[in-house]
Amino acid sequence: MGRLFETFRLRMWVFLARLLPGSLVYWLPQPRPFEPRAIDQAAARREIEAIVGVLAPDATDEATGHVMDRLIDVWTEAWVAELAVDFQRHGLRNARTAMIAAALAAREAVLNTDARRRHDELTMAHQAALNALISPND
Repeated sequence: MGRLFETFRLRMWVFLARLLPGSLVYWLPQPRPFEPRAIDQAAARREIEAIVGVLAPDATDEATGHVMDRLIDVWTEAWVAELAVDFQRHGLRNARTAMIAAALAAREAVLNTDARRRHDELTMAHQAALNALISPND
């Protein structure tokens, strides 16, 4: 929902900027801090306890601490991999925001240069008309 709404707002402001050329109307999405996905440790602990609960009594693996080590290591690696993917997605979203900001800044620079040029031309035309009115004999 948030990404769709952000895209809609950006398109709306781009439409307004095109509708009103030369205006400073635009909305710049703000970069968000990275928020890692929460890990349900209680559910993982319950699952490990359930697996340990079905081990055969008096078996070789019973009462040794490393029976579940590999399973826990695999789960941990999966969580870290998911975290890395989430972080990459976050980086892509922020890179997109930075590219939009750079494009808007470049657009603003072009609009300012154009407005400054038009102002200078109008000032020169005004000065020429004023000179023609003051000294018509020249």
